[in-house]
Amino acid sequence: MRKVCRGTVMACGAAVILPATAGAHIERTPTFVDPAADERIVPPAGGAFVKIRRPAPPERRLAQFRRSAERRLRDGADEADRAALLHRFALLSKRQQAAAREYLAEELGTRPAELGLDDPRIQAQETLVVCQEDSLKRLRAAIGQVRSTPEGRKALSRERARRILADNERYLELCRFDEIHPAVMAADNNDLVLVMPGFYTEPTARSKPHNDPACARYVERATGAPTYEYHVNCPNDLSLVTLIGKDLDGNCVRCNVQIHGTGVRAEDVILEGGVDVPDPGVSGDLFEEGRGPAVGAKEVGIRVERGDGAYVTNLTIRNVEEHGVYAIETDGFTVDDVNLFYAREYGHLTFVTDHNIIKNSEAAGSADAGIYPGAAPPTRPRINTIVKDNYAHHNALGFSGTMGSNTLIKDNRFVHNSVGISLDSFYRAGHPGFPQHNTIIRNNVIAHNNFDTYGEDAWVKASVQAAVGTGAWLVGGNDNLYAGNHVYDNWRWGLALMTVPDALSNNLDRPPELPQDLKISTSHRNRYEGNVMGISPEGQVLPNGVDFWWDELGQSNCWESNKGAPRVTSDPPQLPTCDAFPNLGLSNPLKEAVLVACAFATERDENTLLCDWYQRPPKPRRRR
Repeated sequence: MRKVCRGTVMACGAAVILPATAGAHIERTPTFVDPAADERIVPPAGGAFVKIRRPAPPERRLAQFRRSAERRLRDGADEADRAALLHRFALLSKRQQAAAREYLAEELGTRPAELGLDDPRIQAQETLVVCQEDSLKRLRAAIGQVRSTPEGRKALSRERARRILADNERYLELCRFDEIHPAVMAADNNDLVLVMPGFYTEPTARSKPHNDPACARYVERATGAPTYEYHVNCPNDLSLVTLIGKDLDGNCVRCNVQIHGTGVRAEDVILEGGVDVPDPGVSGDLFEEGRGPAVGAKEVGIRVERGDGAYVTNLTIRNVEEHGVYAIETDGFTVDDVNLFYAREYGHLTFVTDHNIIKNSEAAGSADAGIYPGAAPPTRPRINTIVKDNYAHHNALGFSGTMGSNTLIKDNRFVHNSVGISLDSFYRAGHPGFPQHNTIIRNNVIAHNNFDTYGEDAWVKASVQAAVGTGAWLVGGNDNLYAGNHVYDNWRWGLALMTVPDALSNNLDRPPELPQDLKISTSHRNRYEGNVMGISPEGQVLPNGVDFWWDELGQSNCWESNKGAPRVTSDPPQLPTCDAFPNLGLSNPLKEAVLVACAFATERDENTLLCDWYQRPPKPRRRR
């Protein structure tokens, strides 16, 4: 996809990257969510990061409530006791809640009203189980496979394996669905959707028309993007599984819903988006280097629309035409231990979503970004998004975030991508929250990001512009901190900083409006402190092409206390420290000329004299 930039050299310079938008993906006009909890239901929806509710057979939850009530009511219940009992009470089904009220009154002599358990806002937790004919067979095989190695036996004890198998045998008795989407649609507030091991292709969702003319009346006239009403009325037009959290009046109907795979690992539950893709079985490779994506039946694997309090965990989504998992306008959303493979745009995408977490997950084979929390709410100084303990590899961009602000990115591995981490301030009109700001990138491994997604032999074809060989780049952002990262073996740049003039962020498709578009609102007050450059955590020396690259434009950016092997390299050779005064970058015309060339060079045979971003750089020599 080529973008044309009109204007001065400085104004066009940063137009080259476009990491946030791909050709097929159109967002509706977004609305930031209210970060306050919705207390019209109990437990409230949103207002906080979502915690997992560990699945258990329903009868076990009732027994746990009874034991807890006996212990806490023995000497009289204080406020903490009442809160704990309310939490356990909300984990019961409606039938069990009736039994629990009877138990309290008849066995313990306590009126439920004294504990607040007669509140009509209290929700029940029904358990909806999805299974396949071979679910238990697959689970037994998976347990055997995991426990076939000493490491596996340490991670999965014999006793835990027996308990997981016994729980799944009970879940099978409760199973009423053989597809995931119907179970999600049958859910109510606070429900738990348990997906047993299996290969799920969602045939009913696939049978629904794609871009159905009957749904066309629900698209935005200005943008052509599907509205919320579109997905309410046509939930499978674009997605295999859709969680609609609220009705059109804004009332919770499926808030606090959690979707759990019940296997021993994320690979045991496969949501397959590909067309005519065979079941890989328990031992099959779900992601294989050198093998590209299959054609997808739908754009999205799991879509969460205003699904406040949602949690998705312990499953695999692969081979979709756009995004593996996608949440929009949602307050409280967690993705935990999910494999996101072979998305033709984003493996993970969240948009105008607050209290947002992705953790313990793997994202690979994405044509744009493996992980993308974009248009984050303006919550400074509060962190609204946490990205931690993930493994993103073999994507065009490991991580991307247009207006990805107030985000904590820590303890991840971004390796073998074209670019490891991308933050930017493009597309102000479609991505609220300009400019990108206040994100912390700490203690990550950012390495080996030399993955070629542009060549004839590329098995992941980039749908975005990216300078192959870059550890992380910040393209127009303010007040960000890069600290304590190990950045090594990125053959072009380790960490790069460049500016996005307002003319580009406001509108890429119109001529600049003077004088207001000459303003430079981005690339100020960014700090690079205590990073280890060109050295792996094990101490191996693996140099970057250059450790720090800066286009030399912006105020009060600084670099301090970074360690190199044997020294830190930079372009320019001297970078301002954090106590430097004055600290003002006035740009470098030669660098801007290269950026302009790259703005027009989306193929490696164009403008090769000045722009080589789409070719993998040569491996740098070890420094002396």
